Amino acid sequence: MLKYCCSKSGYLFAAAILAVVGWYLYAPAFHAPFVFDDLPQIIENPHIRITGYSSDIPARLMNCRNPNRFLAYATFALNYYVHQYDVAGYRVVNVVIHIITAFLVFLTARLTLDPDGRKRSVLLPFLAAALWMVNPVHTQSVTYIVQRMNAMAAMFTLLALCCFVRARLMQRSGKHGLKPILFYAGAGVSGLCGLAAKETTAILPVVMMLYEWYFFQDLSRNWMKKQLARISIVLVLLVIISLVYMGGHPVDKLTGIYESQDFTPGQRLLTEPRVVLYYLTLLFFPHPTRLNLDYNFPLSLSLLNPATTLPAILALLGLVVAAAYTAKKHRLCSFAIAWFLVTLVIESSFIGLALVFEHRTYLPSVFPAIAVTCFLVRQVKPLPVGVMIVIAAIILCGYNTYQRNRVWDSTLAFWQDCRAKFPNKPRILNNLGMAYKEINKTVEARRAFEAALASDPEWIYALNNLGTIVLEEDNPEQAAGFFEKAILIEPGYYEAHYNLGLALMEMNRVGPAIQSFKKALEFNPFYEKAHNNLGAALIQRLDLDLAIEHFQRTLSLDPFFSQAYSNLGVAFYKKGMVDKAIECFNKTLDIDPFHLDAYNNMRWVKSKSKKYRDTIIGLKKRLARDPDNPRLCFRLAETYNRAGMTGLALEYYENALALQPNAIDALLIMGDFYAAHYRYQLAADIYERLADLRPESANVHYNLACLYALQNKPEKAVAELKAAVNKGYGDWGKIASDKDLENIHDTAYFKKIVNNL
Repeated sequence: MLKYCCSKSGYLFAAAILAVVGWYLYAPAFHAPFVFDDLPQIIENPHIRITGYSSDIPARLMNCRNPNRFLAYATFALNYYVHQYDVAGYRVVNVVIHIITAFLVFLTARLTLDPDGRKRSVLLPFLAAALWMVNPVHTQSVTYIVQRMNAMAAMFTLLALCCFVRARLMQRSGKHGLKPILFYAGAGVSGLCGLAAKETTAILPVVMMLYEWYFFQDLSRNWMKKQLARISIVLVLLVIISLVYMGGHPVDKLTGIYESQDFTPGQRLLTEPRVVLYYLTLLFFPHPTRLNLDYNFPLSLSLLNPATTLPAILALLGLVVAAAYTAKKHRLCSFAIAWFLVTLVIESSFIGLALVFEHRTYLPSVFPAIAVTCFLVRQVKPLPVGVMIVIAAIILCGYNTYQRNRVWDSTLAFWQDCRAKFPNKPRILNNLGMAYKEINKTVEARRAFEAALASDPEWIYALNNLGTIVLEEDNPEQAAGFFEKAILIEPGYYEAHYNLGLALMEMNRVGPAIQSFKKALEFNPFYEKAHNNLGAALIQRLDLDLAIEHFQRTLSLDPFFSQAYSNLGVAFYKKGMVDKAIECFNKTLDIDPFHLDAYNNMRWVKSKSKKYRDTIIGLKKRLARDPDNPRLCFRLAETYNRAGMTGLALEYYENALALQPNAIDALLIMGDFYAAHYRYQLAADIYERLADLRPESANVHYNLACLYALQNKPEKAVAELKAAVNKGYGDWGKIASDKDLENIHDTAYFKKIVNNL
């Protein structure tokens, strides 16, 4: 059935079988959750949250973590536009890319093994493509959603190669004109698309020239000598592309990558030969027990430490010699070796990337799969035996791929599998803890985070995650300690700043919490949760206009952030904008029909605004006739306050005080109002005025002591506390237990009071 290659049906049948097999093998992971780098690159990436066409989409994609890969991010944005964070849609796209790439492997094998179309058989190319497609090592490029970048780069690289080879075959057969030009143009466009998916596509010109030398120039040394100028141009072009991608100061940028790694450039260069050989063993023995997302690969510290370092380097040199020695007699085998090494060179050289990732074998494995298939089918006699061996390998690899995808289907099972292979790696333990936390197994999560810290006491992610568990257990003081330690180790860790803000909010330390949220946004201006919680903190301080700005910024980053809509509704209501508040609550319920806070807030807003509406209207009419009446201002302020419109209440309280600056009753209420909304300095200013008006009031001085202590001004706080005691304040139990005075607990005067008690 796969006999005739020139018929369209042969190609369609091969594509259909590849599609069915690929779909079946990856189906177990269609609903697997997002893991690892999927979270920062997709879930927490505000720039891909596209809800409709707008002119700023290209700029938004260029603001992603790796702006050079904007085409890959564009596909994530398209996924989000269609179905937000429904994980199945993302995985379906990845599997489709894998199937298309497998078909391109089929075409590449077809053009390489039978360039003139004389044999008219697609069996061997089909078997090669199938063997490549079902290799379990590729699950990391397909099932791991964010590695769509890698899969797309491979897909466009193979498409560019196929277009290039097709154009060269046309030229060789004497066909000139528009068709070859179109194929060359297709190769160029595909190469640029691959480069916009991942930078490794930059190796494409070298690959094309290598293919030309092997299969069109018959390994002619004279041709290679004549092409030295072109090769130099290609190399210069690669350097220029690299410089453009790295921007200014490329040397600093390359060395800067190592600042986040625990190895030096020399150690990486010594280690990578062992890594490359390990990749080879994975291709030929990809059993699921050997596969892992996060390896703990031991470093090579010298040529003899570990002892396998020098043999690995010699083995790689041996592969290069073997490729050169067998080039004439076993051209495909030689090219497969060259292809494997060349396509790995960017990610396995001096660039300070992580040492090992399985997805890096995706493109390099193409020609080794073709060469192995060709060897078995052509060299093993009789022919059916070789074919049966390849089919058996395809079935076995397919079974292992299916089983590996079942591991990906559960976050907990996935990280348990990783831990079973590398039990002491802190990053694995941390991610295992997060998986436990997702299913509310906090005891197990805590143990995993503590194990990560036992392995590396300065693993900031485990510190942060352990702090979140402690915070959920209503122990904000202890939680803040974890976050502060993480920040001390890594001052730019914005999530720790954000979580510290949450802990401070739990402790009613709104001012420091606001500073922590602002610090988080300083390091990550696109952190929508920090914008939202900063807005919530600003509401408590009645900075309503600024709070509204942050909620609107949150919604620009995440249009489906229901809590931000609810908070925005609260802010609008406090400003007296009832209709806008109700509109926001309705939008919250459109996104999340079970958002209880929004539902209750809307009912409360409607009832309160209705209850006080007539009183407010009447008072405003009277005030319009008598604008200099402080009592009317004060009554209107009180009414707004009872109605929950504290923004307007503040405005009219201040108007009343401006009209009657020394009204003691009004000053007392305003001082308490400011203090209740964490505006401690303004409250202190009010009480300073009260102290001038009522110099013998012990309560006024006591409240001033509390306000200065809350602002961490211990000298002023102690002075006011002494004044309160000297003027007769005698509630010693309150002094000893009042949390507002915590910041002066270590002072000699406070200790003296407690000791006397």
